[in-house]
Amino acid sequence: MNVRIKTVVTLNRRVNTALKDAARHVAYDYVNHVAERVTLEQLIGYIIKGELQKALKKECNHIYPISDVEIRKTELLTSGKTIVRLPKKQEAKPARARRSSKRTTRKTKTKATSKDAEKAIDKAEEEIKAMVEDAKVAEAAEKDAQET
Repeated sequence: MNVRIKTVVTLNRRVNTALKDAARHVAYDYVNHVAERVTLEQLIGYIIKGELQKALKKECNHIYPISDVEIRKTELLTSGKTIVRLPKKQEAKPARARRSSKRTTRKTKTKATSKDAEKAIDKAEEEIKAMVEDAKVAEAAEKDAQET
């Protein structure tokens, strides 16, 4: 399936670049993981129902509290692999001379690791399998209802 999915992930507050990058990469990995394992029809259904956004928000919350997740655009490509578009980084501004101050900055305790991302992906895979099974059961029930 050749699809490009563009997401928007909004964090609760301003955060440093490391947290932004970690959230981007978790979102990228999760959406790629989901897109590779379902059909195009199922993927579009998950996006329209908001299930993909809800699951993506749940996965990214391990990095930093997320206020909103939206799928901005989904494009069907003619060739290539499934691609998730990450927002472009802004160019770095020139460094200014910093004043020394007595205040110390707090470092965030949360650090994203590849193990966290793997756990999140495994959990998401289980959720998707459950959703697919639920859809199959619903289809079977609907067919039975139509036959009678």
